[in-house]
Amino acid sequence: MQLRVATTMIRRAGWIFVGIVLLGLGASRPGVAGDVPPAASIEYPTARRAADVDVYHSVSVTDPYRWLEDPASPETRAWLTAQKQLTSDFFTRLPARDLLRQRLTTLWDFQRCGLPEIGGDTLYFQRVDGLQTNRCCTLWAPPIGPRGRW
Repeated sequence: MQLRVATTMIRRAGWIFVGIVLLGLGASRPGVAGDVPPAASIEYPTARRAADVDVYHSVSVTDPYRWLEDPASPETRAWLTAQKQLTSDFFTRLPARDLLRQRLTTLWDFQRCGLPEIGGDTLYFQRVDGLQTNRCCTLWAPPIGPRGRW
């Protein structure tokens, strides 16, 4: 349990660090704020509002964006593509993006190992080597001692 709490604290500290780095990079470089357009000038893709209404225990609840819940819909795909393009364009204009990417890659490039689980006579744990995107399941069968395996 203590390891789980420590892991959560490390993750939170990591996000706090990312925020500080972003603020620090923006504040330390002159002209950075001028390179990124203000939020008011960004033209977001319009999302239509449908007239969907559900009734739960005699209470009407509107759900105007239910159409976005269908990922296979051509309309949803077009809206997601427009959102992705907008986000990509915004982040490519950030002058400190490459510097931040290099720093985060350096910080996250280390081996991580999950908590072990016992299954029969085998010990299972998940491991990530550096910048892998998926975990590897590793098996370990300890040698048989005078009192058995465990």
